[in-house]
Amino acid sequence: LDTEAARARDELTHARLVQQASLPRVPVRIRSFRVTGEVVPSGHVSGDLFDVVADHHERVAVFLLDVAGHGAPAAIVASAARASLRNTLRAGEPLETVMASLVTCLRAHGDVPEATAAVAIVRFSAAGDHVEVVNAGLPPLLCLGPDGKAKMFSSTSAPAGLFETTRHVAEASGIDVGSLFVLTSDGLRGGSLEDKNEPIVTRFDVAGQGTHFASASKESVRSIILELMAAYGASDEDDATLILVANDDAPATLRAGFSI
Repeated sequence: LDTEAARARDELTHARLVQQASLPRVPVRIRSFRVTGEVVPSGHVSGDLFDVVADHHERVAVFLLDVAGHGAPAAIVASAARASLRNTLRAGEPLETVMASLVTCLRAHGDVPEATAAVAIVRFSAAGDHVEVVNAGLPPLLCLGPDGKAKMFSSTSAPAGLFETTRHVAEASGIDVGSLFVLTSDGLRGGSLEDKNEPIVTRFDVAGQGTHFASASKESVRSIILELMAAYGASDEDDATLILVANDDAPATLRAGFSI
């Protein structure tokens, strides 16, 4: 039993190292965008990863990946899936092609639970006034406009790799310059830092006080995110991930949590 416990601890440590090595150092400043976020591993360490990629069209993409399963197998598959997404996004491929390449990558790891992944991708135009979104199996993405209004991008397909015939089609939308995007994993409700009862969202000063964001104060933005967590969160067995994306052209009040 002692040997099994030691082996389990070693696998957990290895999984955490693989996961952390695949995460960007945040905050990230790329082109006119600022991105911050955090993955809080569950007790089992799942396959949550996120990254930020720019292409030659001056577009910026942010993706969140949640590979099925736990431990080292999930972390290793997630690392390979991250590389696939980075390569195709950097090349400027259409998001449907990006997702098809991801499915090919996942299937290369065999017919195992870890070879499926919920994924969300948001790709911003260079001007920051247009987005393409793919959401395959994750909670709705939130777009919080400077006027305080929220727009949701719900999942439109099953997780990548789950069904062979699934097509992952991107949704295109115009947005207000200065909007704040929020991406979350389905383990966020159960996520924790030092205190299991402290939501990860309290770590981020997502909006300050001021006229530009008067209709959506810091407290109301947190309330919106907490409602999303309550509705779509899963359990403590999943990693908890929160990502915030803002444009440098946004009012200063929107950038309060993005100091670099």
